[in-house]
Amino acid sequence: MFGAAPLGDRRREGLVPTYAEVAQQHIDHAKTDQKRPENTVSLITTYLLPQWGRSRRIHPV
Repeated sequence: MFGAAPLGDRRREGLVPTYAEVAQQHIDHAKTDQKRPENTVSLITTYLLPQWGRSRRIHPV
């Protein structure tokens, strides 16, 4: 490969979920599997979403 494909990189980035999307999945899971999901929901909405942002994309490790 001779160089990067910026358009391809942007398209792939669009497939990566945002933290808010993953957090919502976590909240939904907590509501169905935990006896008291209020603590999980509170931590995510109070601390994590404001800090990590609603539009920040999650990068694979």
